[in-house]
Amino acid sequence: MAKSPAFQFYPGDWLRSTDLQMCSMTTHGVWINCLCHMWFSKTRGKLKGTTAEIMKIIGCTEPEWLEFLAANKIHNFATVTVRYKNVTVTNRRMQNEEKARQGSRNRQKRYRDGQSNKKVTSLSPTPSPSPKITSQDTTLATLLFTEIQKNDPNAKQPNYDTWTYDINKLHRIDKRSYEDIEAAIKWCQHDSFWCSNILSAKKLRKQFPKLRLQRTGTKPKPDIQIVQHFCRKCDKGFYPKDRKIQRYCPDCREKESV
Repeated sequence: MAKSPAFQFYPGDWLRSTDLQMCSMTTHGVWINCLCHMWFSKTRGKLKGTTAEIMKIIGCTEPEWLEFLAANKIHNFATVTVRYKNVTVTNRRMQNEEKARQGSRNRQKRYRDGQSNKKVTSLSPTPSPSPKITSQDTTLATLLFTEIQKNDPNAKQPNYDTWTYDINKLHRIDKRSYEDIEAAIKWCQHDSFWCSNILSAKKLRKQFPKLRLQRTGTKPKPDIQIVQHFCRKCDKGFYPKDRKIQRYCPDCREKESV
């Protein structure tokens, strides 16, 4: 794989990660070094080796490494597995984003291969252009699964192509901003009801109006239907200014008051 020189880092997500912020600065340092080495590892998002090898790579002492493991056992900001003498440290978000990128590359390759194998005929209709998938679509699809994994670590890996396309439709067709989509993803996975109901990008799109109303606390104003009344004196029809029952039209009420 081509080694990209940089990866996306969101300071807001780092600072708002309550579990991570409860850890010591030593743990912060160990974790950020792990992230940097994970980016350049053969399997992006994972760091593998013996305990001694990993400590040497990230430049920490044994007490610092043990403190990191103890903090992660409580706060679960990383996935750490130990098998015999081998240790694997995984950043779920980075791993999911890499799988989504790989899925996008495979999808584009299949499309190009399909186009090159088509027979050229003058009667063939011009194919409609496929929607342009952006990096933000991929990032938000990954974010949704990462948040779902926090509630259910055993959640099944999704079809990232489908999820990315659903996020794209939510933005492109439904006219929802990427900022609004990101806020809804984070909110719904922290809500006791919605976290068990929004388990796919398709469901997120379907329930987005309800999520937005509940998240922002705004409710649609009910339609007020004013019914025509008939005056008991002159039998003339009139529409009252409010929904209260009125027996007389404005003209008759005015005569009564004189």
